[in-house]
Amino acid sequence: MNKLFEKLHEKEELPVSLKSEVMQSYDMVKLITDISDLFTNKFFKSTAVFLSGEDTSEKTDSIENDDDTK
Repeated sequence: MNKLFEKLHEKEELPVSLKSEVMQSYDMVKLITDISDLFTNKFFKSTAVFLSGEDTSEKTDSIENDDDTK
């Protein structure tokens, strides 16, 4: 991300405040995206699994064992 600021105006020096403002905006968008992902897609999948009463421990154990063998 820092190289992007260097390439924008190679001949002119960009203000430091502009860089910090852009980075703060980027961080805020990333945070909002993470939160919305947590409360939409993953939340509904978790609720559906919980309400269906499926036993996911076997699936979790096999995934963990696969990761250990690599």
